[in-house]
Amino acid sequence: MADLPKTDIDIAKVHSNGRIVIPSEVRKKLGIEDGDKVLWFWIGVDQLCLEKVKQVKPKARYMLER
Repeated sequence: MADLPKTDIDIAKVHSNGRIVIPSEVRKKLGIEDGDKVLWFWIGVDQLCLEKVKQVKPKARYMLER
């Protein structure tokens, strides 16, 4: 996989229990609202990515919005 150009967005501070705040610019671009879930996954060895997921039906598994 070729390296993609990197664009700095913001810095997030890690709070208790590993919680972070997703920068507002990212939330707006991905349509993430309070209570939504995101999937974190690795790209290669040292890069992380996240995607918004949606619940198919109550108490069901979540799936990516692709």
